[in-house]
Amino acid sequence: MLFVGLYMGISAAIYPIAVAITNDLMETHQITAASTALLLSYGIGSIIGPLISSLFMDFLGPRGLFVSNALMLGG
Repeated sequence: MLFVGLYMGISAAIYPIAVAITNDLMETHQITAASTALLLSYGIGSIIGPLISSLFMDFLGPRGLFVSNALMLGG
């Protein structure tokens, strides 16, 4: 349980960090477009991610969830 909590705590911080870095790098007039792109990619990932993870879990069992997440985060 400790490792699951640590893993999810780290992976859940990726989106807010990406938003903060993107907002720092954009000009004032570009922030809305950049935020839109980030939200769109997050939404697409929220749809595709569970589908891919379920395929991994079919082949590897419960470990497939962590394998698929590690591959996606590594990518």
